[in-house]
Amino acid sequence: MQFEAVAKEGKPQAQLYFWQQSQCLVVPRAYSRHTGIDAAMAAAGDLGWSVLFRASGGSCVFHGRQVLCVTRLICEPRGTSGIDAHYRSFTASLAGAAESLGVRGVRTGAAPDAPCDGRFNLLAGDRKLAGTAMRRRSRAGMDTTLAHACLWLNGPLAPSLHAVEVFETHLGTHKAYPESACIALEEATGRAGEYPAVLANDWVRAMMADADPT
Repeated sequence: MQFEAVAKEGKPQAQLYFWQQSQCLVVPRAYSRHTGIDAAMAAAGDLGWSVLFRASGGSCVFHGRQVLCVTRLICEPRGTSGIDAHYRSFTASLAGAAESLGVRGVRTGAAPDAPCDGRFNLLAGDRKLAGTAMRRRSRAGMDTTLAHACLWLNGPLAPSLHAVEVFETHLGTHKAYPESACIALEEATGRAGEYPAVLANDWVRAMMADADPT
């Protein structure tokens, strides 16, 4: 994994990645020890969703062609920046891209009715547009921090939200996630029906323009 390689190398650097993967649910590795995990994975599989495990915390999220993943890696001297500072700078970059594409009411905050809620969601008004997560490794006087976001490109989001609900029901953590608590980039930008690949490319260009003012 690139995160481990950067942490092991221990040289000051910053990297930004944009990527997607096939349809799946991604959950914290700790879920693998839950007594209901086999039933949850089987139920998700019946709906056409595989389940993958990740090293970071949080809860269940969905990936697929309608989701663009953004990952930033920074290696810097230990103590340079706290976790919240990294969250704020990362979400500021996300917010800048969203605003440049015409999203209104962009802010960072909680979205209690959306899946995998946290303090640093990217919101359009009160609706969740992207979720974020972070991981840090301190080694040999250096901090390596991975900041990650899942941006919802296009809808409908209801089938994906339903898959999360079904999976979590078998873990005893079921909660209904109304589609009204979430918003995809196509709706937030007024570009209904746009191909997700076009939306993803526009987002990448917007973030890269902000990262490289030249």
